[in-house]
Amino acid sequence: MLFEQIVYNGAGSGNQVTDTVDIPYTSTATAKSSTLNQSAYITGTSSADTYTALAGGGTRESTATYTYNAYGQVVTESDVPDTGNSAEDSCTTVTYAVNTNNSVWLVDLPSEVNVVALPCSTHASQPSQVISDTKYTYDGGSGAPTAGNVTLLQQASVKYTAFSVSRAVRGSARARPGPGPR
Repeated sequence: MLFEQIVYNGAGSGNQVTDTVDIPYTSTATAKSSTLNQSAYITGTSSADTYTALAGGGTRESTATYTYNAYGQVVTESDVPDTGNSAEDSCTTVTYAVNTNNSVWLVDLPSEVNVVALPCSTHASQPSQVISDTKYTYDGGSGAPTAGNVTLLQQASVKYTAFSVSRAVRGSARARPGPGPR
């Protein structure tokens, strides 16, 4: 896992442009073997802090913070493009359509992706705070997904403050949108 990445403007002696530090995430043990005295864990990026050199001097700090579910998928992504300007904060929340039947095992299909212009600690209270809200229905919409084929895609319409059908999808298109570490 990458811990730090520094980008320079030019080879060798170029000025530093950005410095990104990734803070790791490790789940609790997801499996254990007492025979081998080993455990398995899910890992990822808990947060990424980026420092960008400004032309007029100084730096701008931005952060992206992630939370995960038991399958290691991003559930929330808090994006703060400029820690000095909270008006730019956004939060992406993903819920998943899950079918853990052993013959199917689909756990990575988003059922809703919601993006709001607020920190993740604040709930949207008015439509103007919603950037986007997309709902996915799979395999005809009769419950848990069985093949993972998107059959209905709905996107929130701020104008009507309700969901509208933006397009019906036929075939075997697999949907994999949602946030995640770089």
